[in-house]
Amino acid sequence: MSFGDANVIDGKFYVTAYNVNSGAKDWVSRVLIYSLPDLELMDEIDIGEGIAESVTKSRGLFWVTYHDRMAVGVFNERFNLLRYEDLANLSAEYGGYQGAYWEGDRFFAQTHGPNELGLSPSKGMDEYRFDGERFRYVCTRAPMSYGAGQGVAVYRGVVLQNDRPANEVLVGRWRE
Repeated sequence: MSFGDANVIDGKFYVTAYNVNSGAKDWVSRVLIYSLPDLELMDEIDIGEGIAESVTKSRGLFWVTYHDRMAVGVFNERFNLLRYEDLANLSAEYGGYQGAYWEGDRFFAQTHGPNELGLSPSKGMDEYRFDGERFRYVCTRAPMSYGAGQGVAVYRGVVLQNDRPANEVLVGRWRE
């Protein structure tokens, strides 16, 4: 299994994992839950098919973005799939959204970026508004760097993005 993105949720460390890089014919995904600060594995949950890239939580539900779909999976507290919500503006060349997070009713989804120098840069961060029933595209924010697009997290209001080609973590804030 390969790791996707990671987020701290409810005082635990949540990581997505998938088997696509192993050459498996049927793609499956899991959510791994670790305790903090010792990073002991607490649970490993099979969440079904696909390439799950990121998990976040809002409104008492878990929201999973995928590399291979233009939607976000909505799961209950036990990670039972409830539905998929369409994310119609998906603008990435390299697949689906790599990372995501919530700020109130705003959902931010990081478009997947390049894995090496010389390829097209990430398109940036897509912002959606969620009215409780559906997502509405708002805008795409420019990436923090050429390769930003390998995951995103927010810690104490600061956005952290991974830039794979540069092998660095970017620290910043979005401008309104």
